[in-house]
Amino acid sequence: MERFYGERVRVEYHDVGSPAEAERHQKLLAQVPNGYLYFPLLFVNGELKNVGSAKYYEIIYAIREALEPAPQN
Repeated sequence: MERFYGERVRVEYHDVGSPAEAERHQKLLAQVPNGYLYFPLLFVNGELKNVGSAKYYEIIYAIREALEPAPQN
């Protein structure tokens, strides 16, 4: 991803299966609907984008969507 986006994108991995990490990321985990806490979870700019899958192209699509400017009316 660095090859495509350089420093505009930062990828982080957090094992929220560990109680300490889950505690650190409570605000993010609160976005996951009850009963849908399937790993992996994909967040972009703090917004939940995908649950249960983090395939390369899904991640690229979510990043591309986040980096595109909003359409002007």
